[in-house]
Amino acid sequence: MALIMFDFDGTIADSFPLALKVYNSLAQKYGSQLLSEQDVGMLRLMNSKELLMHLKIPLLKLPFFVRHFRQSMHDAIGDVKPQQGISHVLRQLKKKGHILVCVTSNTERNVAEFCEFHRIDCFHRIVAGGSIFGKKRLIEKVLKELGVERQNVWYVGDESRDIDAAHSAGVKSVAVGWGYQDLKVLRTFKPTRMVNSPSDLVEVFENA
Repeated sequence: MALIMFDFDGTIADSFPLALKVYNSLAQKYGSQLLSEQDVGMLRLMNSKELLMHLKIPLLKLPFFVRHFRQSMHDAIGDVKPQQGISHVLRQLKKKGHILVCVTSNTERNVAEFCEFHRIDCFHRIVAGGSIFGKKRLIEKVLKELGVERQNVWYVGDESRDIDAAHSAGVKSVAVGWGYQDLKVLRTFKPTRMVNSPSDLVEVFENA
């Protein structure tokens, strides 16, 4: 049995199209860079810090931008669908006895409403919030609350900041290839495992 923590946006939820739309709706107000559909390929080849620099959101405005962005995402959460195949895989992993926790910089309300809407009743807990680079603290919070040894704890995510957070918290990581960032980028952050499709996760945790 393993404790498997999942990122939400990009890993479970196919939220990138909505995120791009919401981002552009806020860009002018916060003085950041507008993005087009043609930019997506280039953006996927950037790590999280490079992406933030490219967007040119003034640092003093970043907390306000994030708050506004999360609220706008919540208002349209009904338009977001799960990544293809992920719901079935989550149910399989739970059935095998693994403990699943969603650890995200999104809000608990957004994740809970998404899961309810799509009938994903798989998570022992949703641990959310904090800064966009604050997942290490959230992972450590879960470890403390559940009292689980780190050697059989995993974090599954689609961004370099997810892999960094797992390394910093001393847990294993799985980089996924269907989310925000390309596996070519994620490989350079040395995840424990890399997978191309949700079904590959079943094999990763077969003997965990």
